[in-house]
Amino acid sequence: MTHSTLTTMLKAHVGRLLAGGVLAAAMVACASGPTPQLADARRAYDEAEDSPAAERRPHELERAKIALDRAEQAHDDNPGSAREKQLAERAEYRARMVTARSNAVVRDRHHYDDNGDMTAAEAAEVRRDRDVAETAEMRRERAEAEATVARRDATDVEAAEIRRDRADAKVVAETRNSKAQDRKAAAALQNLGQVANVKQEPRGVVITLSGSVLFPSGERELSPVARKSLDQVADALAKQPSSSTFQVEGFTDDSGSPNQNDQLAKERAKAVADHLVQSGIDPARIQVVSHGEKDPIANNDTPEGRATNRRVEIVVEQEG
Repeated sequence: MTHSTLTTMLKAHVGRLLAGGVLAAAMVACASGPTPQLADARRAYDEAEDSPAAERRPHELERAKIALDRAEQAHDDNPGSAREKQLAERAEYRARMVTARSNAVVRDRHHYDDNGDMTAAEAAEVRRDRDVAETAEMRRERAEAEATVARRDATDVEAAEIRRDRADAKVVAETRNSKAQDRKAAAALQNLGQVANVKQEPRGVVITLSGSVLFPSGERELSPVARKSLDQVADALAKQPSSSTFQVEGFTDDSGSPNQNDQLAKERAKAVADHLVQSGIDPARIQVVSHGEKDPIANNDTPEGRATNRRVEIVVEQEG
């Protein structure tokens, strides 16, 4: 292979490489070309720059150039992006506003006939330019106002949803806590089965304490065993909801006169109530009632029946 042939082949190969590089560069350039919005913004700025705005409204023209530069930067960072389009539309708007306002000022000052009056055609053109500028400004202001309202409405809706979710969560938590408290209170009463008889009645939960356990025969003072039992009762009552109240009711058998029995039942019920208060129960939640020999639950003809009738009942009343 001669030297001249080798040179020719190298040149052809380099030519193909260069052609390929140019084609690739062209393809990249096409792929990253400006969006239609950016192209419109460039044309609008060129028109503004060629208009009397360069002399009449240099500051507004400068702001239009800054807006266009931002759009160009967005294009360089991410060609075809939504940000490029948005900034380009804003730049075009600013440029066209500058042109329209500048043209209106020039016509206002220079478009007069020989008599110093503006011609009808020129006056109409000035009004048209003003209308374009004012309409664009109004559209922008309306769009900004609508966007502000939309953001505020969205914020209000979100805040309302957050408040509602928090309120719902609070209700759920309170309901769950209330149910847990109710279960705890009920369990505390049921655990009194070893020292008292506990029964659910329409008037409330009734804790029945045997008089033979509480008081020695014919006595009004609590026995040591009774005090220990009442300590457990007081602990269970302390676990009840704060809205509950306790009615301490005294009963006797029919031995003795009705008046004596009524007084004895009252004193015994009061002794029980006093011990509950000493154990920490709020006295405002306690009411003492004497039934005397009334309302027997067993036959007074037998010793066992009379022992059963000598009792103190604590009624746990729940509000609502």
